[in-house]
Amino acid sequence: MQQPPRIFLGLVEVAGYYAGLEQGLRELGAQVTRVDLYGTAFEYRTSAERPAPVRIAEWLGRRRAHTPRSRLLAKVWWKTLHLASLPALLIWVASRHDVLVFGFTSSFMGGREYRWLKRRGKRLVFIFHGSDIRPTYIDGSEMAPSRNITSARCVSMTAAKRARLNRIEQAADLLVSLPSFAHLLRRPFVSFLAIGIPTAPDDASTDHAAAAHRPRVLHSPSHPEAKGSDLIRAAVEELRNEGLDLDYVELRNVSHSRVVEEIHRCDFVVDQLYSDTPMAGFATEAAGLGRAAIVGCEDWDAALRGLASNTIPPSFRCGSRDVKEAIRMLAVDSELRTRIGRDAQAFVQARWAPRTVAENLLRALDGPPDEWVCDPADIDYAFGCGLSRPRAAETVQGVLATAGRSALLLDDKPQLAERLTALAAGAA
Repeated sequence: MQQPPRIFLGLVEVAGYYAGLEQGLRELGAQVTRVDLYGTAFEYRTSAERPAPVRIAEWLGRRRAHTPRSRLLAKVWWKTLHLASLPALLIWVASRHDVLVFGFTSSFMGGREYRWLKRRGKRLVFIFHGSDIRPTYIDGSEMAPSRNITSARCVSMTAAKRARLNRIEQAADLLVSLPSFAHLLRRPFVSFLAIGIPTAPDDASTDHAAAAHRPRVLHSPSHPEAKGSDLIRAAVEELRNEGLDLDYVELRNVSHSRVVEEIHRCDFVVDQLYSDTPMAGFATEAAGLGRAAIVGCEDWDAALRGLASNTIPPSFRCGSRDVKEAIRMLAVDSELRTRIGRDAQAFVQARWAPRTVAENLLRALDGPPDEWVCDPADIDYAFGCGLSRPRAAETVQGVLATAGRSALLLDDKPQLAERLTALAAGAA
């Protein structure tokens, strides 16, 4: 087997994805450097084994990220020092790595370094996770009513994403994304699900559901408004009023270890109602521990169209309006929830083990199988993530009224633009 190249992973962490990818690459024998500039507040990695440019940039990045905005002068001070540290980190990385993997559209110098890296023979990989490239007008976290983002601001935020992607697409050797949030991409890309989410193996028993107790349902929203938490709570309450005896546990702003502890104790989880992927971070955590996850979407057929069936992970997929019935089905049918949990666990252990994900990424970099490759021209999913169909129609209508159809930035995808226009008009 050819020796894997020297690989850099950075510059941010996304729900443990790059830590898992680092583990898998090291298992293959690769030399890996992973940099997370922002991390958890003041958890600085100061090991002498980490080179000085890495230690300094990470330390300053954490000070910048976790200094409150109310301390404006301190915030500006740490930002200035942090930005000044990045050129040295860039030079160090470029001198010691063959492949650079950027997550979440991160960069050293706003993307201006990409061409410089290409001229030095570096191979550049960009992995997208959703909100980093999803059009703002169909991103429920960005367009949550509580944020009061105007339609004009939404237009400018979407345009900024497209400008950032233009630099990336000009330089990339490999793009990894999903069709359901890749509306602004113009180059073919490899399916995020085909590469996988690196998930550490776990031999947790799925027999908890067979014990004599009332079903325990877990929901752990990072953003309750975007996850549909109000409707999930209402569905649980309606089921209780109808006589279904079940426990409901909701976690917010707790440690990862607490989430894992509660997944062990539950029978199944409810992830979210307005997803554009069948298994995001929380659902993947549940799968690793053998628990079924309910995941809602406004149009699963369109969201999954074009993806190889053997790359789609098992979850209990339902329409956003059907969560009550989905909870009822898993609550009363222990065999069903146990089977889905076991299937999900078997999938992530076989296909998303860190070493396998690392192998998939290197394979894709050298030339992916045709069934892994997606063409942006084929995208027809119109509903985004984190917002209901009516809310999506409202935000798209605002963009159209403010700046016209061209502001959707989908001139290269006229059928998708038409779908969004019809959605805004109430015809979809």
